[in-house]
Amino acid sequence: MATRPFVLLEMQDAVQAILKPDPILLQMVTGIHDADAVPINAPFPYITYGPHVDQSYPTYSGHINSDALFLLDVWSDKSRAELYGILAEIRRLLDNVTLAMPDYGSAMFQYEWSTVLYNQDTKFWNAPMRYHAYSFELV
Repeated sequence: MATRPFVLLEMQDAVQAILKPDPILLQMVTGIHDADAVPINAPFPYITYGPHVDQSYPTYSGHINSDALFLLDVWSDKSRAELYGILAEIRRLLDNVTLAMPDYGSAMFQYEWSTVLYNQDTKFWNAPMRYHAYSFELV
């Protein structure tokens, strides 16, 4: 039997399938990247994934469910207002959705928090945001 993909990777793929084709979001950002794979000199604003946190727990029926914190960061070199607009669009797309995942069934996404930070040294704006995700494994 082949090794299954890690639940957080499959969850990220499901989120990507929602965010990437959205024409409104794609007019607002230049890309969506893994945090450790942002191209050098990537134009702002953009979104990065991770790091995510997962806690798996077995059920009485032998299934493995997951209680995860799913993290996104939005980056800008322009303004706080730009980030608030992008955060609102991400929330429109992801708040209270159920993600379909081929190996792990479904994951319910619930928005928890976000904030906007400014780094004086780099002159970049950053908006981390966190979702709580509950996934329920298929048989």
